[in-house]
Parts: sequence; structure tokens; C-alpha cells
Amino acid sequence: QRSLSLGESLFASGVAVVGATLVTHPIDAVKVRLQLATKGNAAADSFSISRFLRMWPSLYRQEGTAAFLSGWRAGAIRAGSYGTARIGLWEPLQEAVG
Repeated sequence: QRSLSLGESLFASGVAVVGATLVTHPIDAVKVRLQLATKGNAAADSFSISRFLRMWPSLYRQEGTAAFLSGWRAGAIRAGSYGTARIGLWEPLQEAVG
């Protein structure tokens, strides 16, 4: 089995990290909205799966798909910049060090 070149490793890790960010970003957006909605309410402060699941259709009715995608570009850029280097350089550095 051949090892990936440095460029291939960086490219593959970049695609993986940005892809994972795009999949998980809507979940994080709903989580943040839920946290903001319950801020200052001690009774609602603990996490609840049922509240989390009810937040999805509520946000969709109020704001449409934009509620779930807001900020995804910034998240993808952030994840792509550090994730590509962190994951993409792991194997080449590991091989170099021994």
C-alpha cells in the first residue's frame, strides 16, 4: 500500500474536514439557537433532546433553510485552514520522525 504524497494528504484531509463541517454545521446552528433561547432560564438550561428536535421545524418555519446554513462559509474556512494542516500533516510528519 503506497503512502499519499504531501499534496494528496492535504487535499484529502481538506475535503474530509470541510465535508464534515458542512454536515455538522446545521446541528451546531440549532444547538446555538437553543442555547440562546434558554439563556437566563435556569429550568430550561439543561439539554433536552425533545427541545432540540422541536427547534428544527420551528426554526425552519421562522427563517427557512437560511437558519441552518448561516455561517457555514466561515465554519468551512476555519475548519479547512486548521483541519487540513492538522490532519493532512499527521502522517507525513509521523513518517519523517519515525
